[in-house]
Amino acid sequence: MIKFFPSVLFVVVVVLGACSSNRNVVDSNRNYIYISDNDMEYKSAIMDGKREEMIGNFAGALIAYEKAISLQPDNPVAYYAAGKLILENSDSSNPVLYAQKCVQLEGKNKWYRILEIDVSKKYANFEEVKKLYIAYYQDFPSDTESLFEVALYMHQNADYVSSLSYLDILKAEVGFSDDIVGLYIQNYLKNNNLKQVLSLIEEVLLVYPDNMKYKGLLAEFFASQKQFDRADSIYAEIIRNNQANGYIYLSMANFYHLKSNSNLELKYFRLCVDDPQVPLSKKLEFMLYVSDLFTTNDSLMYEVLTALELSYPDDPNLNATIARLHIKAGNFSLARLYLRKALQVYNNDYNQWIELLNIDTQLDMFTELEADATSAIELFPNQPLLYLYLGIAKMHFEKFIEAESYLEMGKSLSFDNTQLLIEFNIQLGEVYHRSKKFAKSDQAFNFVLQQSPNNYPIMNNYAYYLALRSSNLDLALMLIDKALVDSPNQLNYIDTKAWILYKMGKYADAMLLMEAHFDFNTTTNAVVLEHYGDILYRNGNTDSARKAWNRCIELGRDNEIIRTKLVNGLN
Repeated sequence: MIKFFPSVLFVVVVVLGACSSNRNVVDSNRNYIYISDNDMEYKSAIMDGKREEMIGNFAGALIAYEKAISLQPDNPVAYYAAGKLILENSDSSNPVLYAQKCVQLEGKNKWYRILEIDVSKKYANFEEVKKLYIAYYQDFPSDTESLFEVALYMHQNADYVSSLSYLDILKAEVGFSDDIVGLYIQNYLKNNNLKQVLSLIEEVLLVYPDNMKYKGLLAEFFASQKQFDRADSIYAEIIRNNQANGYIYLSMANFYHLKSNSNLELKYFRLCVDDPQVPLSKKLEFMLYVSDLFTTNDSLMYEVLTALELSYPDDPNLNATIARLHIKAGNFSLARLYLRKALQVYNNDYNQWIELLNIDTQLDMFTELEADATSAIELFPNQPLLYLYLGIAKMHFEKFIEAESYLEMGKSLSFDNTQLLIEFNIQLGEVYHRSKKFAKSDQAFNFVLQQSPNNYPIMNNYAYYLALRSSNLDLALMLIDKALVDSPNQLNYIDTKAWILYKMGKYADAMLLMEAHFDFNTTTNAVVLEHYGDILYRNGNTDSARKAWNRCIELGRDNEIIRTKLVNGLN
């Protein structure tokens, strides 16, 4: 999300300063300033750009900034505005030249230098960014506001020595904070320097002797080193003095988790849950990734999550976690409700969209599947799996042209992902068959069977479609026989083989096969009954055939074709 108003203010201030210097003519007699036409046009272009930004028209904003650059190519303000715009809103354009031009024109401007660094962090390698940071703090040694960000960036790129050196500067300026202490510890741990961790915590406690969080941190350190007695004594002191808070309770829950004392682990975690000062993210992290009390006990997990829901009803992470618990239990309708709540607050989690689309499919909610997949594609246009779901929805509503378009688009995005290509070709085989594009349908099914030669359901479908068309019946028979070797009692496969034999004119063989596997007095499969009626008729059993067709109508398969058969047979 773009924070428009601060940037508008900043640009206005800079524009007023930059445009008034060296470009204005002062009339000493009247004591007021004439502003050139060029300056007026420049200011107007900048303001046009900011207005376009505010309404989300980023292309229009960039056009306005480019106009300003053409008017005053030596003024850094428009370069800055364009570079920042592209950095924050575009994955296809590169703002490097704009950022570099800002610094070239006015290298002592702090904001231009920061933009150059931010751009480089996205588009350059770590060593180049590091050089920019070093140069920046040589020129702006008193700027400590961004030091933590620098230290964190160094840590994330495994330069722990540099990270520690920037933390030292920051600590000298502002002292200790939770973030600073935490990053110090992470750097020391990466260097396996446990003595420094202990020394740091002890140093912090000298500054803040009554801070329970840091006392808990010391206890956690001892617990992590299996020095349980020392950790236990610290926790006992905290509890004895009634100084515990939610953070301490969470620390103690982790401590008793390490000691495999599940009763005390749960006791102190419940106390942590009740403290609103502890962020929900910390509570969820403990439940999902630390404690096996919850990961092995869905009832307990659900109990605590629903208790948390009372305090955090709109939190997307909590709602997504509850949704996954319902998915695990097969409660798909409830899972869908919680996923929708999560996505209404934060819609940029691709995995949650996939979970939602899966549920739509499970529940046969094809109207919702069509709408949800369309929304997801708007957010993630390069994710092929979304096009698969949308293609399935379109096919359900017999929108075959649209289904074909989306499926082909998704297939083109799948590149060398063989499993995805198989899935797309399965659906395309269906779409092309229903659209009577039989050559393309055959091509799709053949691709699936080349890549997945033991995909027996596809063998059955492909064979059945060939039989419906009376096309390449020898191939159809070979495919269904291979499927029946693996699944000799699969009734769908048996019906397909009988229908192939029927299409080959082998009516007696088809009837023997059907009667050996189906009880036609009890079967409720109307399609099988219709096939059986056709086979009976070709074998001369016309009365039995009509009984089978009548039962089709009773079972709901009532159409003009069957009623015509009842009157005229198969003639």
